[in-house]
Amino acid sequence: MKRQHLLFAFVMSVFIMSGCSDSGQEETSSDLNKDIFNEEGYPIVDEKIELIMMGPSTPHQTVPWDELKVFQVLKEKTNIGFHFNNPSAESMEEKLNLAFASDDLPDVLLGMGLTIEQEADYGAEGQLIPLEKLIEEHGPNLQKMLEEKPEVRKSITAADGHIYSLPFVDSELGFLSYQKLWINQTWLDKLGLEMPETIDDLYSVLKAFKEEDPNGNGKADEIPMASSKDVNVHNVIQAAFGFTGHLDVTTGDVRFAPMEEEYRDYLTFMNKLFEEGLYDSESFTQDKQHVNAKGANEQLGVFYDGGPFLTVGIEQNEDYVALSPLTSEVSNKKIAPRTSLVQPGVFAITNVNEHPEATIRWVDYLYSDEGAILYNYGIEGEDFEYIDDKQGIRYLTPEGMERNEFISKIKPLGVAEPRTHDHIQELQLYKQEETDPQDAHIMQQTLENIKPFAEPMFPHVHFTEDEIKTLNTFRTDIEDYVEQMEAQFITGGASIENDWNEYLDTLEDMGVEQYIQIHSDAYDRWKAVE
Repeated sequence: MKRQHLLFAFVMSVFIMSGCSDSGQEETSSDLNKDIFNEEGYPIVDEKIELIMMGPSTPHQTVPWDELKVFQVLKEKTNIGFHFNNPSAESMEEKLNLAFASDDLPDVLLGMGLTIEQEADYGAEGQLIPLEKLIEEHGPNLQKMLEEKPEVRKSITAADGHIYSLPFVDSELGFLSYQKLWINQTWLDKLGLEMPETIDDLYSVLKAFKEEDPNGNGKADEIPMASSKDVNVHNVIQAAFGFTGHLDVTTGDVRFAPMEEEYRDYLTFMNKLFEEGLYDSESFTQDKQHVNAKGANEQLGVFYDGGPFLTVGIEQNEDYVALSPLTSEVSNKKIAPRTSLVQPGVFAITNVNEHPEATIRWVDYLYSDEGAILYNYGIEGEDFEYIDDKQGIRYLTPEGMERNEFISKIKPLGVAEPRTHDHIQELQLYKQEETDPQDAHIMQQTLENIKPFAEPMFPHVHFTEDEIKTLNTFRTDIEDYVEQMEAQFITGGASIENDWNEYLDTLEDMGVEQYIQIHSDAYDRWKAVE
């Protein structure tokens, strides 16, 4: 199943590194830079330089990037400024591909979502420069993070041994915006029901939600559990059967869950819910807005989202609690699938950049506590204040202004950004019930009911160019077929009993064994990176 993207408006992000290639590519360095470049201290360069940065403009952004406080402050501090090329989020992939195809490149890319395939291709072509030696020599904060977080180096190292982009690296505490199952505690209390612990418990609760009028309006309008084609519950329910995702490594080896008997058990359970009206019949066709409308109408028992208010509104936010991972007859381990803390492709330097050393120093600052505070909160006294002797932090949002509107004047909103620091998370969590009560409920529920059972999903692995070419011949067909058949098996369009073997045979014919082997080889390389 395709990983669902987070909808939180304040979703956060970060970056990391790369070196020289087997094809003979040399790590970029600039003689011109040496005359004005300072190895330590500020400014980074003695003479002002201007670079071109490409980054997406999201619908949430209220001011252009050249007016954002983070870039203005850093320009004064470092002597490095930017001219900005900001395609819309909808057109950024097209603009990015065009820039590389025409070789009309910016100096740096920020938040453009470079894929593993693009890094392999543009790295081999020399259009993206390797960064590991630059980091080693000029990026102390980045280097420290690489040494302290082995998963980071593993996840950003390309198959050729180089690192072509800096990633978003989340904190271990950064569970706030991760999606999870929410269950209506008010309905449980009204019906005298216990919190579900197993799949069978969940079935019983959903049946009671459907039949016993927990919203008290005298109508049979309750929807026990709902999904949308954008955001669905499937991955979390699969976890009760022992999988963190379609590609699973909980046993130590790579498994393709959609071919396993336990996955068939999952489909059987979901089909039972669907046939009995316990799983919204529109789950495979409706968009998220339709689920939200049902939530606002007090009709939902269980749903999947980053926080209750995103589906049911602020008024019902605390009526829902995070449902702790469930178990089943085939899996007695509680598993909360957690996306990788590392997401590559956030920041990269191209081969037209004449100041790579200065550029690495510029972005390295954002990995320090001081730089991370600037990026996320702005200037103390103007944009935020510390509370209780710097144990906590809060925005100084003007009265009458939405918080996201205020933040969007400080930094690019909804764009990957540096935030790797547990310290920042601790500041945000301090007295959160006072500084941010809406999110305090979500975080408290997440830390109590989800975090103790978090298991990493299949990591970000890197493929060789040959592996990419092979995968491109059948990957999309396999993944689309699995998704289509999942819907068919759940809704009854295909019979689990009669059509399962034909489904497996079709996957075999499509090349699924080679698909699994390529991912297994890439996972072995990921584990071997030191």
